[in-house]
Amino acid sequence: MSVSTADTIFLCVSLIGFGGTVIALGMLLHIAYTKMELMLNCLKNCPAVIMLSGFIHGGPLGRLVVLGRIFSVISTPRLFLPDGGACIEDIDKFPKALKRRLSILNKSLYIFTWMFLFCWLIFLVKWTAMPPLQLGVAVLTIIAVPIWALACLWMGKKHGSSIILGFRHSSAITIRARLNANSWTATIIFIVATSIIITCSRFFVSRGTLEPQELKNLPQHLKLKLFGFFISEIILLSCLLGLYLLSE
Repeated sequence: MSVSTADTIFLCVSLIGFGGTVIALGMLLHIAYTKMELMLNCLKNCPAVIMLSGFIHGGPLGRLVVLGRIFSVISTPRLFLPDGGACIEDIDKFPKALKRRLSILNKSLYIFTWMFLFCWLIFLVKWTAMPPLQLGVAVLTIIAVPIWALACLWMGKKHGSSIILGFRHSSAITIRARLNANSWTATIIFIVATSIIITCSRFFVSRGTLEPQELKNLPQHLKLKLFGFFISEIILLSCLLGLYLLSE
């Protein structure tokens, strides 16, 4: 494949990613302006939503913030029900067609955004000018990052709730619990933060933000998985640092 052909393919993919991002964001803004009153009325007994409803007067960004919280509540109510932040009756009567549209648009926004950012990275870096060692590290890092991100999402979906419920009295975990419900990026941040907290547990126990008994009750297989994520984060950061030093 010639370089010009490869450039054309990446340009097309990046344009698709950029265009898809703009369209998905525009459709979400349309819903935020035309359906906001309906959604707030449906969730009027959900404090987690009502407490942010004032942001709808803060322009497009404010409405997107409220829309994000609404989607979090209706898509992952298990994280808001225990502390009374959501009402199951309100969630059940939320229009299913609107919920489905929000779910599709939310996923599309992330897919197209990451597609655009990935292609932008491909175009930005001068791959042919890299020495072999730097090129090898860069290629391995690019391959490893999406695999690691997917593993974080899987971990958050499969074990996020059990981790949160197991640390009900540990503020280091509870203050980050809602991250597991907001978005793909927030879920990754939640897993990264949790892996650091569990691996460096002595520091958080000494500060009183992690209960020793709850840490002891955490299943061994979860401790090992979180430790594995911590090690993978160190490796990825080392690779990024190595790329920076090699580029100097």
